[in-house]
This record gives sequence, structure tokens and C-alpha cells, in this order.
Amino acid sequence: VNVSIPIGGSQRIGTYMRSQGDKTTYGLQNSGALGENTNYYISADRDDQTRENSFNGNINTNLHYTQLSIGGGASGDNQRNYSATLSGGMAAHAHGVTFSPYELKDTFAIARLSEPQSGIEISTPQGRVWTDRWGQAVVPGMTEWRKSRIEINANTLPKSMDLANGIKSISAAHASFKELDFKVLNTRRVMLEVKQADGNWLPKGTSIVDEKNNYLVSAVDSGRVFVTDMSESPALY
Repeated sequence: VNVSIPIGGSQRIGTYMRSQGDKTTYGLQNSGALGENTNYYISADRDDQTRENSFNGNINTNLHYTQLSIGGGASGDNQRNYSATLSGGMAAHAHGVTFSPYELKDTFAIARLSEPQSGIEISTPQGRVWTDRWGQAVVPGMTEWRKSRIEINANTLPKSMDLANGIKSISAAHASFKELDFKVLNTRRVMLEVKQADGNWLPKGTSIVDEKNNYLVSAVDSGRVFVTDMSESPALY
């Protein structure tokens, strides 16, 4: 008999009773999330026959390139147990060796940024993965014969970096391997507050051009001009 009750968010508390022959055990358990990438489980139970108490706990965390699980427990006065596990996958390919927090399936891919940047989150059919210091990540599994959506989380990009296209839809045959290249662009965004020679703010909607009279942008508000890339320090008119 088991009763489990959600207590908000991803937290759950439960109580249970197990009966086997003359042995009956009662227990209490709690599980949930500690942040975005870490989950925990703890339990305590009592053997009605021996009148011994047992305690067990486990923490599992995604370290982006592997998963770590640490557990421990005690039963009665004399028994203790401890465990630690690292799990995941590893792919050797033409551009190096890349680690994954998940097991690699028969059909998988390598996602690679055009510039090395670590910690960029990528959504895949098997879960979230993150680029390593070389800007590469393993897509551990793709849907076979149907489209798989691979998407970069733009919110994890540095402020100076943009994506030409952060989404790819791939149809893969069974046991195939794909290389997915994502082009990134480094930019220097600037918000200018501009006054005219007479001291008044530049009117909203005023067109801004470069030295060759090519249109660049318009003033978004009185005095405010947002330039998406000042990396080459263009002259503005």
C-alpha cells in the first residue's frame, strides 16, 4: 500500500506499508528537486518484526557532461551502505572527444558552434545538453525516420553573441550519425542617448545612416538609438 501526495512544485511526500509473510514494514519517503539539475530522495522505515529503523537517501545531479549519483543509508545499529556513480556517454569523432550526461543511442549527432563557447544549453529529443570548451555537444539520440528538433537556448548565449539560426530539424535513418553546425555572430550592442546641437533630444523615428548614406536604424524613442553592432565603430549621421 502506497500513498504519495504532491506538496508543491516537484516535491512529493509519501507513506507506505509492505507486508510479506510475518514481516510488516512501515515507511515515509520524500522526493523532489534541489534546483534545476539536481533531484533527491530520502526515506525512513521501520520493521515491525525486528523493531529496527532504516534510513536511505540519494542525490542525483546533472553536471552537464556526466551525471553524478551519491547515496547512503543505515539499517539497525550495525549496517551502513554508501554508493557513488558517474554515468553518461562519450563520443569520439573527427573534431575530438565529447562527453554527454546521457547514454548514447544508435542514432546520434554532434552539435558544434562556429566559435568555441562552453555552457550553451541545447534542447534535444533526449533532454538538455551543454557545449564544452570547444563549443561542441553530443545530441545523444534522435528520432529515427522522423524529424528531430535541435534548438539552442539563446538565453544562455553571452550578451555579445547572436545566432544566425538556432534551430535545426533533422530526419535521420537508423544508426546514422549527423554533424550539426550552428553559426554564431559576435556583436557589440550599444544604446545611445543623442542630443542635437540645440540641446533637444533627437526626435523619435529619426533615421540614422552611415558615412555612405546607407540606412542603419531609426531612433526608437526621444534621444534613444539602439545599434545592434558597433564592433567596427561605424560613423553615424
